Amino acid sequence: MLHKTIKMYHIASGTEWPSITLKKEGGYIWAHNESFRVVTVDLHHNISIIEIFDVDTLTTIKSIPIQFVVDVFIWSFSPATYRISLFVIPSQLVILDTQTSGGLLEKNGHFVSHTFSSSGSHFGASQSDCIHIWTYATGYYIPWRQFSFPIGFEFNGFSPNSSSILVGLNRSLKIQRLESLPSATPTTTHIPQLDISSPSGTHIATASFQGGTVTITRLSQTSSQYIDTDLDIVGLGLTGNVLLVQGPGIIMAWLLTNDLYVHNVSGRAGRDDSIWTIPVSKRLHLKFSVEGETGVVKYGTSFHVYNSKTGEVLDPAQELPRFSGRWYSFDDNLQAQDDRCNGLPPAKYKWKRSDATWNWTDGWLKDPQGQCLLWLPIEWRSDWRGNVEWFPDISTIKFKSRDSKPIIIKLN
Repeated sequence: MLHKTIKMYHIASGTEWPSITLKKEGGYIWAHNESFRVVTVDLHHNISIIEIFDVDTLTTIKSIPIQFVVDVFIWSFSPATYRISLFVIPSQLVILDTQTSGGLLEKNGHFVSHTFSSSGSHFGASQSDCIHIWTYATGYYIPWRQFSFPIGFEFNGFSPNSSSILVGLNRSLKIQRLESLPSATPTTTHIPQLDISSPSGTHIATASFQGGTVTITRLSQTSSQYIDTDLDIVGLGLTGNVLLVQGPGIIMAWLLTNDLYVHNVSGRAGRDDSIWTIPVSKRLHLKFSVEGETGVVKYGTSFHVYNSKTGEVLDPAQELPRFSGRWYSFDDNLQAQDDRCNGLPPAKYKWKRSDATWNWTDGWLKDPQGQCLLWLPIEWRSDWRGNVEWFPDISTIKFKSRDSKPIIIKLN
């Protein structure tokens, strides 16, 4: 990240060039021909403006508005592809294509040390005890590999050919070849799985990222219904009886029965069975919410309001003034609540942790009375530690694997 003042020097003569003062801290600078270019971001009336300009001439190369309702900070930039990674307050990683303004990755969680490979084909970021690496495929960054390291390490980036990463550990630097590092996932590209569960935990809807089919499964009977959406699915949402499916530039809705199957469809459902469609810009940060029988989809500064039981579209001017529901993100596999627009700290997942406790010494999940319910082998425990949720009765557990695929376990 850049400080507010940039100073430059001519190496041959040692003379100092005029310094440049940025509007705010944060940004990225890179060499371009015989000069430099800088990318910065600033907030104007709830719209963040990304600006790319030439340091020598102070000419603005590109100005891009992105409609986030909170402040954002630039962490890294890929000069080869003009893709940018942002830290969105309070804790979200976002990658944008500055040439098309399209979103390439949105991931909830506190990620630091954002780094693109030299070609922009890979992107890495770290958390407290691991490094996540994504690869660019079919228009998005999708999970590739994840590596565990001792707490206190530093991720310092990729080698020029992306075959290695540089890691700082115990006051020393170490070059780690990617193929020699142990990983929980194979070195092939994985397709992440999207999922959302009913509030009661009796049903789950799943879809492969950029796949076209949603599967609704009743967990007690493992019976399923399929919806062929004809979309490249990138997100799911559930508000009462209305299933929301996000595709590139579009949100479609299907009305479900109380048993959470598509209304008036006994077999396989399709795109024609949807009840309404919302065209949206790819670069907008999308949210949805539900309170009582009122559902809302927020895209940019616009709202789509509907009855969450019947799917009927409602007048936003009448419904929004008395609406106070919590907001959710489409992109989180565990359907995390997003309270940023309410000015609140991020809430927990829909699948709440119960009073049960993991015994991380011997690997047992125990109920409040100490009865052993489930045992995990040693190599699984670090993966499960931060990615498992369960219902208060501890009858159903959901775990998100390292390649973003849900695993459902019923204990009774």
